[in-house]
Amino acid sequence: MLKKLTCMILMTTSLFIMTACINENTNIDNAERTFLLMPLADSNSDFNSLLLSGAEREAEINGWYLIIDNGDDSATSFQNGIRNNVAGIAISPITPDIFSEEIENAMEYSVPVVTFFSDIYNHESRNAYIGPNNLETGKELGRRSAEYLLERNITSGSIAMIMSNSTQTTFTERAEGIKKGFAETIYEYDTNFSWLTPIVDGDNIAISLREFELQMIQNPNMVAVFSLGTEASSTGAMEVIRLLNRTAQIHHFSFDFIPIPANTKGLVAGIMNQENPYLMGRQIVRTMIDIAEGRSVASENYIESKWIELQN
Repeated sequence: MLKKLTCMILMTTSLFIMTACINENTNIDNAERTFLLMPLADSNSDFNSLLLSGAEREAEINGWYLIIDNGDDSATSFQNGIRNNVAGIAISPITPDIFSEEIENAMEYSVPVVTFFSDIYNHESRNAYIGPNNLETGKELGRRSAEYLLERNITSGSIAMIMSNSTQTTFTERAEGIKKGFAETIYEYDTNFSWLTPIVDGDNIAISLREFELQMIQNPNMVAVFSLGTEASSTGAMEVIRLLNRTAQIHHFSFDFIPIPANTKGLVAGIMNQENPYLMGRQIVRTMIDIAEGRSVASENYIESKWIELQN
């Protein structure tokens, strides 16, 4: 398991592991065989830890160096990677237009860029995307949730949604997909449901707890809630359902429980789960190696997600 530090450099050889923060003055040794990986904002999650472990392992067995930067000044780290002419940069962008100038600079200096888990607007500015097809995954969850409600003769009510960020493509595309898939499947009853204003918790469980409890109290006809794939959002939804004793009335649908908690009875109806974040981490580095060594890669490399209905 990787140590959870504010920022770290993992020189993945059998000889040593060195930790340090990256700044504008950092000189990177062996830059031509070094990748810079800038992970998810929720860097201490089990999902992220598994992903980073996979990335570290793939670099190690192939003889490449890997810098993993969780620091606060991501733009400086990105620019420093370009200045040192690293072999590639992998980022999980918080917003689809983040680092637009830096990415253009990377292209100018022939430094490959790979996005993962979420993407940028201009696909031509990066070499590859690795992660779920968030729009299609959202549609599938929308379809499955509608089927779930129809099986229980639930044909009306209000629906809540909790996400950590309202601009990151992971969440905007999932939200769009959920609504489309739900409408297609619920069909004639679609107009009987009202979608409440999404709760944006900024990855802060205190906000998801407070705002979801308020929505639940203000909307006694609530029948479902979607949490879009961070620990704060999913835990906030579960805790409020538990505290207000609404397990029989409000059905919770979510994403990416790694691992699936054992105590979800009545708190989670079903999830769309990515197959294996460890393998996703390995694929990120494998793709950067392929690019660095001159092999062609697909522009989009989708990670499979599957529906899991939990026993309630």
